Amino acid sequence: MSQPRPPYSPEPQPSSAQSQYGQAPYGQPQPGMPAQMPGVPMSTQPLQPSAPQRKHGRVLAIVIAVAAIAVVGIVIGVSALNRPTPASQAAAGQCIQDPAGSSSVYVTDCDAKDAAYKVTASGGTDCTTVSGTTTTYEDLCMIGLDEDPSISLAGVQEGDCLSIDTSTEEATTTECTAGTYPVLKVLTDVDDTDLGLLAGNEDACQAAGVDNDAYTSWYKWNFDYFRSDSGIDLTANTNDLVFCLGDPQP
Repeated sequence: MSQPRPPYSPEPQPSSAQSQYGQAPYGQPQPGMPAQMPGVPMSTQPLQPSAPQRKHGRVLAIVIAVAAIAVVGIVIGVSALNRPTPASQAAAGQCIQDPAGSSSVYVTDCDAKDAAYKVTASGGTDCTTVSGTTTTYEDLCMIGLDEDPSISLAGVQEGDCLSIDTSTEEATTTECTAGTYPVLKVLTDVDDTDLGLLAGNEDACQAAGVDNDAYTSWYKWNFDYFRSDSGIDLTANTNDLVFCLGDPQP
């Protein structure tokens, strides 16, 4: 009696690789692949790039440059502070050097040996209206440190009185007491030819409408002048102030 045959089951056909080389045992490298070092597992992560090195040299150069700029700024600032201030920039109350014989005049301390004048008003002021002014330098109003402010006739107004020394013919401001001259009118920038110096000419006070019944005489007064380019004392072509005076007070 014949045995029944098992159902047909074809033998599995080896692949071309298996047929040529056979199946490599588990754990062994495949042909064409490098063998793994024993004890070192093969990493499956991609290689990470190394961290860049810090550029210490560049940072140091920047620090040095910033420090150098700061030092230069400090030097410039100190130099500016130590630079003398030109007299033309002086403010009221400050003192300047003597402009006579000098083309470079600077602000100086009022207690300094080279201090000669005190500024009574800064540039741009009409010095004829600034009391105590005797001298002008450029457009500064000033008075000498050794001068008495009472000798200045700047700022004198109508109704004030002048005291005139009969020997020196110098006038000063004073209280309106006996023998002083009342000021009827104040004129500025008056030329000598307008003062009636020629016989028969009407003087500037009369032309200005002063009361002829009260008017008796005029008194002219001028500042001392200096100019910056040479420091030479100048004589003005016109009189800074002319005072129309009445009879002396009884």
